[in-house]
Amino acid sequence: MDGTHGKALTFSSMSTMCPPDTRELDEKQPVKTIEGGGSLSVAVDSGAAKLIGRDRRKEPEVKTSLFSRVISVVLYPFKWLLENRFGLAKLAGAALVPSQFERVCDSELSALQANELCETTFDDKRSYERVSVKDGDTELEAVICYPPGWHHKECETADCVVFNNPNAITVAGLFNLDNTLNESILPGAIQQIKACPVILYDYRGTGMNKTSSAPWPTANTIVKDASAVLKYAAERFRFGHLTVAGSSLGGGVATASLERVLNESDSLTSDRVSLINHDSFTTSGRVVIPRFPRFADALAWLLGGNLNALKPMKKLIDRKVSITVINNLDDHVIPHGARMLESVREMGDRPHIKTVDDCIPKVHAILTEKIYRELSESLGRPCPAEDEKAMKMVAQNTLGHDTDEESEESLDDLVLEGISRLFSDDSIFQSRNELKGRY
Repeated sequence: MDGTHGKALTFSSMSTMCPPDTRELDEKQPVKTIEGGGSLSVAVDSGAAKLIGRDRRKEPEVKTSLFSRVISVVLYPFKWLLENRFGLAKLAGAALVPSQFERVCDSELSALQANELCETTFDDKRSYERVSVKDGDTELEAVICYPPGWHHKECETADCVVFNNPNAITVAGLFNLDNTLNESILPGAIQQIKACPVILYDYRGTGMNKTSSAPWPTANTIVKDASAVLKYAAERFRFGHLTVAGSSLGGGVATASLERVLNESDSLTSDRVSLINHDSFTTSGRVVIPRFPRFADALAWLLGGNLNALKPMKKLIDRKVSITVINNLDDHVIPHGARMLESVREMGDRPHIKTVDDCIPKVHAILTEKIYRELSESLGRPCPAEDEKAMKMVAQNTLGHDTDEESEESLDDLVLEGISRLFSDDSIFQSRNELKGRY
């Protein structure tokens, strides 16, 4: 039909000389329809009669949709109570994410440091960018750390690392006093090895994302946060390889979020991502009760604090995602029976799985010299001679003192003292006060 006479819908084959009989139309003539607004307008040529009717079949759907919305609104509080175990999930979240408390991590400090990093011009040409991440009802801030000499036009094709924090540290604790990433902690080591951008963020309710609208951190919210940041990275670095990494709690969060995003996304594929799980657990409940795993998982689920990383890990292995699992075998935080490394090794050797271990007493979420070297090989770049300074710093932080017998100067001027003792209140306060004194 001529577009000057028709409105939007036309009969597929109809003479314009005479208006059709409505009954004949219903019985014989096929009609093209377009859904929208719950109504249907049928226009023949201007010389024909206009039939304006209602698509009665749509009315029940409109009523059903309205009814569903009402039910959804009414049931939401009950759904929230069930998901949060009548408030118990918040209590479990307090133990799972202690960085939400000012006594452990200063949220103002993270925000101040993020701003300073992004506003400062550095001599070595490294740079930082603060970005906003939004995925559904999840909104948070993150910082992209670019290595020295980075060309920002290369972002779409560049590799990228998304790092998920341990439970008692925020972004501010990942840096040395000279505002460089600490090479003895996983994100700094990976950037030193791969020379690619690293995305850092704090879970909502902690650090730079502790706002009045932020939810109380729980096992559910922190995985949602990680999923949102990973989706952002996949879009921002759309043609590059993504390394999803995490230490301690962050290792479990990295594993669960990566499996979730791969399951939901059509654009992100298994061959485009890799996982580094460092000093982490199979499930959060087993960290507390390692001898009775089933009871531990059931209790943690009832309390709303069960972060199960073992099931997603098995699915990622089946997807043939490249995975590196690292554990200190003398870890005083993640006990025997709860370590991810042990469970992965029980699954047998796989060509796409690499396991790395060391045995240093009282060290958690810190890279030892042995682990640093094997991590370099796993990432395809054997540790070169120019990394000796980084290796020395790793060894110093691991042992807790200067390994150079000729040097009497401690690491206080270079690195956050006591970072290898993340769960010691005294060292946390000292590191925090040293940093805060700079602003």
